[in-house]
Amino acid sequence: MGIVIGLILLAFICWLFVAESVFFWAGLSSLLMLCYYLEHSSVPAIFWQSSYEKTFLFWILMSATLLSLLAFAASFLQVNRHSGRWYQVFTGTALLTVVILIVGSLLSFKYKGLLYAFNYMLVWGVILSSGFAKVRSDGRYYIIYILGWLPMVVSILHVIFTLFLPHKMDQVISVSYKLIYVQYVQISHMLIHAVALMLRVKTLHKDKRQAEYISQAKSRFIAQSSHDLQQPLSSMNIFLDYLQPHVHGTKGKKIFKRLKNTRQQMNDSFNTMMDFSKLEAGGILPEIQTVSIASVLSKIQHEYQILAAAKNLKLNIHSSSLKISSDPVLLERMLRNLVSNAIKYTYSGRVVVGCRRRSRHVVIQVLDTGCGISEADQNYIFDIYHRSTLNPKQTAGSGIGLSIVKHISDLLDHPLSMQSTLGKGSRFSFTVPRAESLVPYPQEVVKSNDSALAVALVFQDDDLRGVVTEYLKKWHCRVQTFCTVDEACQFNTTKGLSNASVDVLLCEYSTLSVASLSTEGISELTQHYVAACACAPNTALPKNWIAMSIPAQPSQLRALLNAATRRRQTNIELDSKGEQ
Repeated sequence: MGIVIGLILLAFICWLFVAESVFFWAGLSSLLMLCYYLEHSSVPAIFWQSSYEKTFLFWILMSATLLSLLAFAASFLQVNRHSGRWYQVFTGTALLTVVILIVGSLLSFKYKGLLYAFNYMLVWGVILSSGFAKVRSDGRYYIIYILGWLPMVVSILHVIFTLFLPHKMDQVISVSYKLIYVQYVQISHMLIHAVALMLRVKTLHKDKRQAEYISQAKSRFIAQSSHDLQQPLSSMNIFLDYLQPHVHGTKGKKIFKRLKNTRQQMNDSFNTMMDFSKLEAGGILPEIQTVSIASVLSKIQHEYQILAAAKNLKLNIHSSSLKISSDPVLLERMLRNLVSNAIKYTYSGRVVVGCRRRSRHVVIQVLDTGCGISEADQNYIFDIYHRSTLNPKQTAGSGIGLSIVKHISDLLDHPLSMQSTLGKGSRFSFTVPRAESLVPYPQEVVKSNDSALAVALVFQDDDLRGVVTEYLKKWHCRVQTFCTVDEACQFNTTKGLSNASVDVLLCEYSTLSVASLSTEGISELTQHYVAACACAPNTALPKNWIAMSIPAQPSQLRALLNAATRRRQTNIELDSKGEQ
């Protein structure tokens, strides 16, 4: 029993840490199975002098055990609403188990036993047959999953033997052999399934890594091929301009106009796809700065007022004097996509853009009275590979505008939410921090020379080193330059910079890659100070290192120094607590 309970606890712990429902159902089904075996044995009669008669609670326990075993099998085999026939089989078997529980309460013990024996064998038949089908379609490791159920088949044979073969009815209640026998059956069942679960998780992680690699490779390929694809579109636009004076007649001009509209749609879709590919490939780095909401909303109003009027829609934009912290270019792109999408899918009524103050944040909202989004589509609305088919009218475009909005919101750390009612409209909201809620800039945090941040620079590029040094000195930082990372680390151990240790280490990737320290040693540097590296996008850096663009942007440098300031304050608080 200790082994069984230990495996059950292990299953629940895996469920809490891995968040895979299959571990939860494995633990719950094993727990109910243990209770069923103990109650079915002579243990209650021996230790608690209870009657050996099976009450209604016993049959409830048996039905609950069968239902949990079905749920575990369905979760392991990934049977869901999209699984077709097997989903119907599992659902039907579960419903039949509930019906048998209700009907069985009205029958005698003999007929109730026969009914539950049928239910018992039906559940095992569904579990085993679905496992064999999965082996044929998906993978060999499901064979181990099937082997995990074989010890339980012995229990089926025992039920058949008990119900249909003659045996002595009157027995003296003693220590049942099942008290030991069934425990070993369950241990075998759980251990084999534990191996199957490990193989399943390993396979899923391997498939996930491969899918991520393919997705990133695809995004990098499209982003790098943008120039080759853009050139024919540009040539097409030039040829159309040359062709226009030679087009005569009403019919020819109509065809030419449609041709230009088609080229424009193609160009817009292409640019949208390029933006999405750059976002996926990490080719776009945000430049966080103070942004006026009024200026952004003013641009949006001028751009989309005519488009809304052409569809007889009211575009109401409520401006604000608040200032926020964001990348103005990416923020405008988010709003453009949301407003454009709202106008595109709204055929009467209005589109409203406004903002609400929430403590130290601002919630920017785009509302419309359009066709809305169904509950089924809301789960996939930000997926590039999914486009709602419930829209009663056809609309032009690539359909990936919301995917770009989602990527930008993740890049800027502006949480995005959506509420929608089919046929009534939608509301998209994203939360942006207010400018005054930011940690003060380094020049405001560090005013005295004694408390100034110490920065170690390791740059081979003289121009880049000069620009960064100029910014840091303007913010009252004490700067020391080095030729190698090893030299900077050695300098820190000697307590340089006016006997103060280095707060920030900033280097180029070329200097980091030739450092004599091991990978673990370079990662451990972040325990002593904030470490950052100026490198190209998607460059693999040691653990806990911060990537910065080339050239380093002022906003990135400010953020780096803010992180060092917060770290220094935390260390001071910890030291003061230690002294107390």
